[in-house]
Amino acid sequence: MRQLFLLTILCTTLLGVLTKSTAQCGPYRLYINPLLVRESRNPPYSIDQWKTDNPGMYVCPGETENEIIVDLARFEAPKNVPSWRENNSSFIDFEKSRDYIRNAHFLNPAEDYMTEIELTEERINEGDFVGLTFKELVDRFNIDYANPSYKNYLRVKRTTIFKNIKVSSRDEFEEGSFLFTSPLLYSIMKDIGITESNTDEFGKCFFSFTIIAVPDLYTKKDTQEAINYTYKAMMKFTYKGKNYYYDFSDDPIRSLLKK
Repeated sequence: MRQLFLLTILCTTLLGVLTKSTAQCGPYRLYINPLLVRESRNPPYSIDQWKTDNPGMYVCPGETENEIIVDLARFEAPKNVPSWRENNSSFIDFEKSRDYIRNAHFLNPAEDYMTEIELTEERINEGDFVGLTFKELVDRFNIDYANPSYKNYLRVKRTTIFKNIKVSSRDEFEEGSFLFTSPLLYSIMKDIGITESNTDEFGKCFFSFTIIAVPDLYTKKDTQEAINYTYKAMMKFTYKGKNYYYDFSDDPIRSLLKK
């Protein structure tokens, strides 16, 4: 009886530790499962081996023994997050990670993002944007919806001569550029229930890309004259009459901490 009592206390304590550890992982998390790697390995790549190859990572227990959660907000060298994501794309369980990826960029009107949303609508209403359906994005930029990867980006820029918005593709992170990731597009589409087999719906999903100037500072309290601006690329997603707004991937950690 005493042994059963001690075992119960031990199990409760361990459960508490695991629960606490999981809770300590913040909202900018990715699920890692080495068994997702398609290349054949002998022996199979394990969680322990992945930890050895990725020292210094802040991890929490996953939902299975083959899975862990990485808290990127606790990354020892934040500037290395983009390259780390690219190198570990094949290990990321994007289906489990998609809500966290989407929420890291989603601008909720109820959470003090009305300025960005209103400026986005202003630019779009003035025709200062590029609009593409998801089908056009897939066809034009070779986006593999079934296999999202941090080696596939959309870059939004304003051209030097004509000052119009241009969207292009890149296969690696470029610091200082306005980028939207393939996993973000994947997460947005999955959030509304569209899978890779619903190709008929691809043409009904509309993305509007633009660049806005967000005023940072005002000269006087009684004036609205901005003396400093932050330029941001914005993506408006429209499906069945509903609009959703997202910001770009610049410094992933800095962007997240602003939210």
